Amino acid sequence: MQTSEMMNRTVYRLCWVFLCLLPILFISITQIPILRDFVFKPCVFFDATGLFCPGCGGTRSIIALFSGHPIKSLLLHPFVLYFVICFSLFFISQTLSRLTKGRIKGMNYRNIYVYIGLGIILVQWLAKNIVLLTTGTNFLSLI
Repeated sequence: MQTSEMMNRTVYRLCWVFLCLLPILFISITQIPILRDFVFKPCVFFDATGLFCPGCGGTRSIIALFSGHPIKSLLLHPFVLYFVICFSLFFISQTLSRLTKGRIKGMNYRNIYVYIGLGIILVQWLAKNIVLLTTGTNFLSLI
């Protein structure tokens, strides 16, 4: 078996684990007050420095996306929508590839997808902080 096929298998299995744990995580966060308070607490980095951390806006972005507001989600934290699209394309295409025994080719895992995601996180982090430092405007409070 080739290395890329082994990586596809590993990532595909991780997708299944993620999909199985997602409902449990969602129910736990929404139903257990101590977990809900932990997840939805203000950003410690922002409170300490007055600057956004690379993840600021991520939780609100996820909530916006699952509430049917993809544009708002994109504005709050573009990585969330990028991740959901990449995850969905990979998972669905790999499932179809397995069901059709390779007649339909699945999307292959490539490190470039990770680098693009890291680039999105870095650019949005810098952009939010530049707007904050130059105008004094908290971009996340406007959305």
